[in-house]
Amino acid sequence: MAALCLYSDRDFLARYFFLIEETVRSLLGFMTHLSNGQLVTNPSVSPENSFYAEDGSVGHVTYGSTIDNQIVWEVLTDYLAGAKLTGHDTELVQQAMVAITQLPPHQIGKRGQLMEWQTDYNEPEPGHRHVSHLFGLFPGHRLKRDTPRILAAARQSLINRLANGGGHTGWSAAWLINLWANFRDSKECWAAIVKQVRQSILPNLLDNHPPFQIDGNFGLTSGIVEALVQYDDGQLDLLPALPEAWPDGQLTGVRIPGKNQLDIIWHAGCLKKVKLTGPLSNDTRVRINNQTVTTIKHLIQKGVVVRTS
Repeated sequence: MAALCLYSDRDFLARYFFLIEETVRSLLGFMTHLSNGQLVTNPSVSPENSFYAEDGSVGHVTYGSTIDNQIVWEVLTDYLAGAKLTGHDTELVQQAMVAITQLPPHQIGKRGQLMEWQTDYNEPEPGHRHVSHLFGLFPGHRLKRDTPRILAAARQSLINRLANGGGHTGWSAAWLINLWANFRDSKECWAAIVKQVRQSILPNLLDNHPPFQIDGNFGLTSGIVEALVQYDDGQLDLLPALPEAWPDGQLTGVRIPGKNQLDIIWHAGCLKKVKLTGPLSNDTRVRINNQTVTTIKHLIQKGVVVRTS
């Protein structure tokens, strides 16, 4: 479930379910079918990037951009999960169940990259500051549910963008930290952190866009947390992209979906102690350093996890 935090409170969900329901209704009313049966947004852009059309002109507007497909997938996935929890079984639910199967799949382009548009266009700015088609990795989830081959293509997209000068503004530099953390690449994640602190953070600690953009500050903080704690699809990941530069440390007050809070301590790159507050099930799977897979129950037995409520 993409937005598990939203659905941890059933009363809240039931009260405001109409908001996501109307969003779905609006999307399905706007989208159109291609001749191959795929359901797409039209018109569509990949914010604020451009491409070379077949006649050599520079284009911006097309149909079914990858980020649109990913966002629609998130909305439909959340809607269907919420409908199940609230007992909704309407005609719109049935339409959404069909629509999610008709979204275009991710595609791999001639440069080994995840395609940003339905056509494998060349780009006027191969180092564009946006990596919109990687929304499905962070903050989205669709890429995480795809095949290793598609995920590798998404990583190649990021490599290609950076090789051509991408990630050069504060907010987009911060996005890179989060992306590398979700690729579980501690080396690149740390390099992105260092780059942002050295090049994009002013002496007063504000992010330099220029002149200022709070997204860079929030994004940097988010990226650091993502390197240390992630929770997705019912699994808790601890130290998934821990930089070698942080062999010892602690992180306190981290919130994860379901009204849960974590404090963690690590030493010599290894998890030592976790304080857990909240209703997270003891059967929840836990992966540590991308290697050890266990459960909260087992970690409690080993004295690594201490529950406070």
